[in-house]
Amino acid sequence: MIDWKVYYGDGSTISSNDSEAEDIPSRNVICIVNKHEDVGRQIVTRHDYFWFDGFWTGGDIFGLFDYLLCPGWRKVLFGRTIKTDQYDQIVKRALKDPDFPVKSANLPGENL
Repeated sequence: MIDWKVYYGDGSTISSNDSEAEDIPSRNVICIVNKHEDVGRQIVTRHDYFWFDGFWTGGDIFGLFDYLLCPGWRKVLFGRTIKTDQYDQIVKRALKDPDFPVKSANLPGENL
């Protein structure tokens, strides 16, 4: 089963079945889906930066600095602003993606 999938502004995706986190493209990220045992899937979106720490999360420049200052391997992805209708299409795809369990609830902080 897929653990995560990254959705890019050009409509492409890449998942944990396609590549290791360290090898995926870093720019033009719109949202990321993480498999989540409590709610089926977590949608991570509307962030400037996304980083991998066993799962994908996102935040602002201060969260990014905090992450980068920790020891060990690091991977950062960069978000992109696109037209609202394009954004909505991509997030709808993420919410309906058949590679993940159905989303049963929003998690605290999930800004959909």
